[in-house]
Parts: sequence; C-alpha cells; structure tokens
Amino acid sequence: MRAETFLSILEDILDEVLRHGFKKFLIVNGHGGNRRPLRLFVRKMLEKEKRIQLYILADPLTPVRSIIEEVRETEVYEHACEVETSIMMSLSPGLVKLERVKGKAVLGKRRLIEHIETMVDWQGYAPMGYVGDPTKASSDKGQVILEGWIQAIVQIIRAVKEDRDYEKILLEYYSRKNLRT
Repeated sequence: MRAETFLSILEDILDEVLRHGFKKFLIVNGHGGNRRPLRLFVRKMLEKEKRIQLYILADPLTPVRSIIEEVRETEVYEHACEVETSIMMSLSPGLVKLERVKGKAVLGKRRLIEHIETMVDWQGYAPMGYVGDPTKASSDKGQVILEGWIQAIVQIIRAVKEDRDYEKILLEYYSRKNLRT
C-alpha cells in the first residue's frame, strides 16, 4: 500500500485505541520498507500535537545485532539474507524455498550516486531480489536470534511501561511550541 495509506490507517488505529484510554503505544516494525514511513509518522504525530506516548522500533532486529554477529557466516545482511532466511526457517520452514536460490547474490552499486537516494537504489543493488547467501541459513540460527529477540522485546516493553519522562517532555514541548505560535 502507499505510504500515505499506511500512515493514515496507523493514525486511525492509534486514535481509536487512544479514545479507549490507552496513552502508550509501542509499534514493532517487521518490514524494512516501513522504516522511513514510521520515522515520518513519529514526526507527524508530534506536529499534530497528539497526546500520546509513541514508541517505534523501526528496525526490529537492532536489539539482537550482537546475536546476529555471533551466528551469521556471511557479511551481507538485508532482505532474504542468511539471517532473515534463518528466522523464517525457524518460524515457518514451509515458506522458505531455498531451491529457488541461485547461490550468493550478485550485488550492484549501493547507490547510483554517492550520498544521494533514488527510487531505484534497491533494484540496482539487489537485482536477484535477495542479498547475501541464504543457503547459509538454518533453523537453529533463526531460533537463537528469535529467542534473543523475544528477550529484547520483553525488556523494551518493560522500559516503555516504566518510562515516566515521555509525557512530561511532550507536554513541555507543546507548551513551548504554542507560546511561539
């Protein structure tokens, strides 16, 4: 779906849950393509002066980077790589079709022009549709990553529940902002 549709739906859901009395929201992203829209969403909610405490884990594997470094055999880490394929092999092995993998991915330039982003950066970088070498994936690696991820998410949820600063900072910001306008 278009980013605007995604963000509108997300805002509608938050507004409805807020209407029912919830004030803290944790969004755990599961798709690389949502990172930028989610970061924009945080800003839009601030601009709209939403009275919510919005926490977003835009890159969901960030909390387990050290575990990933321990278990992975390959260098490249992104879409359908060894790491992501291992996770899927652990969660739902029937969805993984390693017979379709033609070996280690041939990669193009990361950016067409250094420091500039374009609409075709990904297509030029990953013409095979995946990166790295998914044939190095295993269910065991995926299980280790998932167990660490679950522990990390539990810690994040606890931190969100215990956070007492967000609301104070948010209200102070809105108060200063409204004094300037």
